[in-house]
Amino acid sequence: MHIPGTPYAGPGNKPEGLNELKSVLATFPKTKEVVLYCGCCPWDKCPNVRPAYKALKEMGFTRVKVMMVPTNMRTDWVEKGYPIERAATAAEPASEAKK
Repeated sequence: MHIPGTPYAGPGNKPEGLNELKSVLATFPKTKEVVLYCGCCPWDKCPNVRPAYKALKEMGFTRVKVMMVPTNMRTDWVEKGYPIERAATAAEPASEAKK
């Protein structure tokens, strides 16, 4: 699941996830604001955001921000009624997408 209008490009702790992120943002202007988020686990244990942030800075993006998701996406976004998209991706099994 992910926030509508945002491309899924992860996980940031794996080379293939970082490559996907770089591919998704390859044509974006380097001065465009980019907001990263991950909702896999509690914020202080997230293995994905820091490598993704570092990769975007290395690509030359100057306006990278990170959305804090304190607990996980379900608790901090879905259960609060915020919109989500449930599209299956290579990294998200169809069973998760149907929840």
